[in-house]
Amino acid sequence: MRHTLLRAMAGLTLAAAIAVPDAAPASAVTPTRFGATVEQQRLVDGILAANPGAHQISATTAELQPGVRESIPAAAASPRTPARYLCSGGYLCLYENADYQGYQLALYKCGFVDLGTQFMPTSPKTPWYDAVSSVENFQTNGTKSQFYNWNGHWDLLYTSTAPDGDSWVDEWNDQADGVNVC
Repeated sequence: MRHTLLRAMAGLTLAAAIAVPDAAPASAVTPTRFGATVEQQRLVDGILAANPGAHQISATTAELQPGVRESIPAAAASPRTPARYLCSGGYLCLYENADYQGYQLALYKCGFVDLGTQFMPTSPKTPWYDAVSSVENFQTNGTKSQFYNWNGHWDLLYTSTAPDGDSWVDEWNDQADGVNVC
């Protein structure tokens, strides 16, 4: 009787092991940094993968190179986050979509930025050139930044003097290929 009971228990244990799949291995779970949610981390990881050498600096932002930061769309940041990011003082902010929506590129170091060398993590990855639809300039008052289009040479599209903002850059939407910051 004892052997029958042990065999029955062993059979139940084996049946339970077969019927219940193992939990996902720990390596399948994306670790998050800076308190990011799994979705935020997935989007920031996309930015990091699209921009070799970039590093994460917050739950929603990566620094692509000194003076150039990219943030995930505000809608993905948090239900408590405003519908859009606010451009901080000292920054020139470019947005993928009108009304300051989509990915944000925040520039804070004076110099020329080739938008063809900065990428959004779409599939396939999309460079920022020909992708700017709204702009906020909160650099020091009076600071000018120039937007250029590449046509075999750099053609000036627009000059922004801080403080300045345009929720829809209709005359030059999706044309900027480079920015001379300050």
